[in-house]
Amino acid sequence: MKPKIKDTMSPIYLKDKIIFGTQSTSIEIDDESGEIFKLVKLFNGELSIESIYEKTLLSKDDVDELINVLDENLLIEDMELDSTLLSEMDKERYKTNLNYFSNYADLNKSKYVYQKNLMNSTVVIIGVGGASLLATSLATMGIGRIILVDYDRIEISNLSRQIPYFESDIGKLKVDVAKEKINSINSSVKVEIFNKKITCTADLDEIVKDADIVVNGIDTPPVESARWVNYACIKNNKVMIQGGIGSDCIVIEKYSNTKGCYDCFLINSLKQDNEFESQLRFAYSNEFKSVNTSYSPNIIILTGLLASEIGKYLGKYGDVINSDCTIQLNTKTLEVSYINQTSKLSNCPTCGSSKEKSKEPLNIYELIKKAKSIT
Repeated sequence: MKPKIKDTMSPIYLKDKIIFGTQSTSIEIDDESGEIFKLVKLFNGELSIESIYEKTLLSKDDVDELINVLDENLLIEDMELDSTLLSEMDKERYKTNLNYFSNYADLNKSKYVYQKNLMNSTVVIIGVGGASLLATSLATMGIGRIILVDYDRIEISNLSRQIPYFESDIGKLKVDVAKEKINSINSSVKVEIFNKKITCTADLDEIVKDADIVVNGIDTPPVESARWVNYACIKNNKVMIQGGIGSDCIVIEKYSNTKGCYDCFLINSLKQDNEFESQLRFAYSNEFKSVNTSYSPNIIILTGLLASEIGKYLGKYGDVINSDCTIQLNTKTLEVSYINQTSKLSNCPTCGSSKEKSKEPLNIYELIKKAKSIT
């Protein structure tokens, strides 16, 4: 072991005590003799624990006790642990990532593991309009494989919110340009593209089968497109995450086979809200005209939150949002709400014990009937 005080936790010596911490948390350790501060300076990541025992006036037990206190408070890491997981080039490329991951590292879990987890992950993004910024963010994070699905070409109206695309890209296929931009950012990312319009679940089965997480970035037709993606994810046991922007809010939702799927959400909403059926039927009618209120600053916030959540889920650090919870950010007040409106239903036709064996999800009107029959 080669212990090191984390760079983000540099100690401050004040007369007879040492202060460790960040803007949000800190701890104090009494040190009247100054010997503890001398010891702390030996925790530089270059000396082995045996060398440190020899260089300090403190006893081995005192050294071990201090190390345990620092480890319990996530102030120290072992620079020898998993140090060969990344190449020196990757350590330099992802230096700030690693500084961030050190917040979650301890003497038994290396910051390098979190980065390696990302590099070993596959993300499928269905729809690379607004999600094109998410794709480039994932590339900077070091996601190893990104699969992009879209059929559309870049138009001038896209440029107000689909940030990776330029005026010179107008008329080009989004998947082609997105791949080019990703590889210009990080050439080590493997990018696969499908120039394909999604019209049913069957269009997605082969695409999502290798994913570690699937991002739904399509919203046409309303509701039904999300149901196609959801059904493909449930059939292939994948987690689906999606986000949306309204006139005054940003929403993030995550669905899974274990916590409840998108159809569970629809059924629960039909049971809990008397007006939801009318809203759902209207969304399916020819009268409904979707109005896009995507605003570039809000797209940046949404894709940043999605990228952060995907990073935590794939990197296996921090606390991820529950699949039974919707996060809503009010863009006027910046208030955050956590809405628990999804719970896995045992008789859900998509993910429950009596789930359908068909290739496509249950017809929406049959789903409405199903919701009415569930007590």
